[in-house]
Amino acid sequence: EIAAKFGQYQDFPDDLERYGAMKGLSKEWTQRYWAAHWALPSPQQGFEMLHRGVIDNSELNMLLRQDPDLSILEQELKKIGVHPNYTNIYKTLAYQIPPVADIITMAVREAFTPEIAAKFGQYQDFPDDLERYGAMKGLSKEWTQRYWAAHWALPSPQ
Repeated sequence: EIAAKFGQYQDFPDDLERYGAMKGLSKEWTQRYWAAHWALPSPQQGFEMLHRGVIDNSELNMLLRQDPDLSILEQELKKIGVHPNYTNIYKTLAYQIPPVADIITMAVREAFTPEIAAKFGQYQDFPDDLERYGAMKGLSKEWTQRYWAAHWALPSPQ
């Protein structure tokens, strides 16, 4: 099902069936070998495709071979010693946070203090599309706004 969904049977060469038969393979197994030679997207690429709207949650779950509604997540985490109260943390970890250097820049430029950022107009001219593009990279609206606020150079106190 996964191989068919992600197009791994496409472009099956006509000659390959004949060569597979020479090795004693049925057409079905020759096609399976063909499908197996393609590389599926990595989990990280899967999340990027989800954030960019290329695939939906069900396709991501299929790609990751996951339970679509995560109904067994708590049970599986419990097996490895994770307390059920922390299940939501694992779901949250799929979302990106900026690297430390960017977080420091945001802190220095007051992006973590919305009152100060607003006072200096750091949210002005926030592009409408920026939130959408930030989401495509796995960033929340809040992180995208912080990036925007931090891109301005604040006036020097001197």
